[in-house]
Amino acid sequence: MANAKLDGPTFEAEIGDYDEEYRCEFKVGQITPVWGTACEAFLLVRPEAEDAVAAIFEGFSDRLLGFFRAMTSEAVDKTWKGDRGAVLEPVPPGRIFVRLAHDADRNYAGYENIYRRIVELAPHVEDCRFVISEDYNTWVDAYRIVDGELVFERGWAENEFVDGLSDYYEREAQARPADRAWVRFAARELADWAAYHLGRAEHPSRSKGERRKSRKLGRGYVERALALDEREAMCCAQMARLLRLERRPAEAREWFERHAALTADPETLLAGAFASIEAGDDAGAPAWLEQVLDADPEHQAAHQLLALLADRAGEHERAREHARAAFELCVSARAAGRGLAVHAELLHRSGLYRELLAVYLDALDGLVETEARREALARELLVWAELFRIKMCHGIEVAESTELAVRFYERVHALHPLGGDVYTAHALFLRQAKREGSDALLESLLDSQPDHLEALSELGASAFRREDWPRAIELLERAVERARETGAGGYRRNFDSSQLIRAMLNQGNRLLERGGEANYADADAWFVRALATVARLGGERAAWYALVLRRCAAHTLRGLHREAFAFAEEAVELAPGSVHAMSELASCYCNLGHYGDALAAVELAAELASDYWHVPYVRACVLARTGAPLADVITSLARALELEPGRRELIAGDPDFETIRERAEFRALVDGAAVDDE
Repeated sequence: MANAKLDGPTFEAEIGDYDEEYRCEFKVGQITPVWGTACEAFLLVRPEAEDAVAAIFEGFSDRLLGFFRAMTSEAVDKTWKGDRGAVLEPVPPGRIFVRLAHDADRNYAGYENIYRRIVELAPHVEDCRFVISEDYNTWVDAYRIVDGELVFERGWAENEFVDGLSDYYEREAQARPADRAWVRFAARELADWAAYHLGRAEHPSRSKGERRKSRKLGRGYVERALALDEREAMCCAQMARLLRLERRPAEAREWFERHAALTADPETLLAGAFASIEAGDDAGAPAWLEQVLDADPEHQAAHQLLALLADRAGEHERAREHARAAFELCVSARAAGRGLAVHAELLHRSGLYRELLAVYLDALDGLVETEARREALARELLVWAELFRIKMCHGIEVAESTELAVRFYERVHALHPLGGDVYTAHALFLRQAKREGSDALLESLLDSQPDHLEALSELGASAFRREDWPRAIELLERAVERARETGAGGYRRNFDSSQLIRAMLNQGNRLLERGGEANYADADAWFVRALATVARLGGERAAWYALVLRRCAAHTLRGLHREAFAFAEEAVELAPGSVHAMSELASCYCNLGHYGDALAAVELAAELASDYWHVPYVRACVLARTGAPLADVITSLARALELEPGRRELIAGDPDFETIRERAEFRALVDGAAVDDE
């Protein structure tokens, strides 16, 4: 039996003064007014209450500010409104909103604290309704604010996550059909989940079985949505989308027409044009595209499709007009510093992209004389080159995708360097396509732009993969410094810093392996430089520990045992649970002649790990130096070689075994031969 619903006073009595902050993963949905469909709600602040709301915000913790955000009308208008074909209400200008949502995967404010802040805000916002639920719970909280008064109701889904939530919304809609706002909201939510599954069904990188399953799930959700409200625009749009997927374009077009009668959403109208073309009605498609341009005069893909259709109809001058109009949108967007929706993915999925691009590019002859216009076209074509690269990586029409990527990268190179962007993008393609020339492209970029961050970073990583440590260090140092100067960074800067430190460590290790006093000293110099780099860049404690341990090894090889011991002690302090540090400390004790301490450290190391070859090796060194029975020494050495057979040469030349070097048992062990029992 479902739990009884809770009203506000009952809920507040239950939570009392509980104010712990803890992790939650919320889903937020706006019932009214509909200003967006992207898992968020917007509360419109009353004009006279803006100062009061600002004062409330001043008391919010950082974690609460991860859920509540004050926004202007302009900012709300620019938020992503979803691509599901919903009818949205216009955002009133010049106002302040409070957005409820968390952009990160989760929020740590604690739901009780969020509830109290909503209660505090309610008198200061206009009428609205919204819901909040949590992925790992079954409660669903409905909020209604009317004339500054909050009405709260907690209901319960039967299961967690989407299935339980969708069932709850549907069940509540069926139980209160007169509450049209809730019914429409429930229909939109079901249509939204349909859209999620249909998006997966459309994705060509998924297997046929996965796409078939997603299409079936999408159909289930859209049919349930339409059963609630077949006049809800999102439901019409998703049914049309489903029918296109099922290769029923004529029926899809009927649903697109129903949607167009409700709202003029450019992307859904564009899909209606595709449905017309797929149904063989080229003559009917322009009417859809003209509606797209009425709704969004800067819709480039609409002009490009009109150019294609005009060319098919033999209206070549009209085709050129639309193609050039599409290009002018590209130029003006670039000049204004705005992005341009190229719709490359959508056009690729339609199957029209080859024909469309041919018509479009042929019409641009003589229109790209200036550098600004060449750059605008180059930016657009780079989007296409990158699309084909991604298709190649996903195994989608690999031969054709690879061929088209090559062709478009070459066209971009011929038009404009794009500040080096085409070089780095093209180099990535060559690596992913397992073709030669990636590093040569980036080296040529560095010739003209010595401080190009991405080129420095990528070439540094390439040198690292080749184990060319000096070149990797040179490039990565320049990359890290450039990132610091420009403030660029995040993940890439941290990765380059880590690679730089590892390259210095590896260069030092290479010199240690070569042997000789001069190499040992040079190796230690690299470790010192790496430690300074860790200190400057704020590297991890683990990197510091590894370098301290290598300094210990370098000093041991130079015979500087007291200095080596100090480094071993520091390593143990940095990583008390490390068998490597403890075993190195035991070795240093042995080198200083402190054999009792050495054996005690060996035993501690053995407790930390039983499979590190150095532990029985150091034990054998101590036993040999203290005149222990030969059998005990041989047993320890045999264990060390069992764990690390490649250490025979090291053991054979170790002066610690000078007193037993000529013994048959020792010779047999280091030579890898069997010992005669006699």
